[in-house]
Amino acid sequence: MLALETRHLSSDATLSGKKVNLVSFTPGTSFEMGWQTGSQEERQLLHILLNGMDGADMLRERASAVFFQGGVATADRFQAGIASMRATLGAGPDPVIQREFTIAIQTNGLSDEFNALRDQLRGREALPPELRRDVNGLTARLRGALAAASVESLEPDLVILDEFQRFRHLIDPNSGSAASELAHHLFNYRDAKVLLLSATALQAVHDSRRRQRRRPLPRLHNHAGVPCRGR
Repeated sequence: MLALETRHLSSDATLSGKKVNLVSFTPGTSFEMGWQTGSQEERQLLHILLNGMDGADMLRERASAVFFQGGVATADRFQAGIASMRATLGAGPDPVIQREFTIAIQTNGLSDEFNALRDQLRGREALPPELRRDVNGLTARLRGALAAASVESLEPDLVILDEFQRFRHLIDPNSGSAASELAHHLFNYRDAKVLLLSATALQAVHDSRRRQRRRPLPRLHNHAGVPCRGR
């Protein structure tokens, strides 16, 4: 998970220039959000981002653990994983991810929704069936906010998408998918450049006579939001 690996990356400049970090993604798995609740480790990190590193408020800790427990057998086991992750993180999550995630959920209201649902779980040892749908839906949206905040921490200068014709749904900003929205957080990062590579013959201009044999290039947008076509 990117949010747990960024501490191993360094963007600090040295006397010889800025250090280079190479980060490899598999678009089919890195951008797709998969199950609503994600992995156990992802939910444990969300718990820490939302509740802090100290875990002093035991009732709040337990309620949040029940919220994020998902398919883990018991809340006790899930909390043991949280304690282990806190020990691994040491000083805490990546400060850029913590800042961007906090700003995002306060702006879009996810923070208030989480606090309200967590309060309903105080004193409970299991998630009530009537709250499961709301909890799963909110967990999915919190995961999306975490993924977007994680992209911010990468500070990419160059994004290379190999065999890009296989991932048209990621390139098209109008696809409406969560995966496309996340990919465009990466593609549109400040002054980052995007390089699309393909060994497949593609049409730059749509030709109706070859419509059944070749598909045209997807419509792209530059950083100013102006539509453009490959050449």
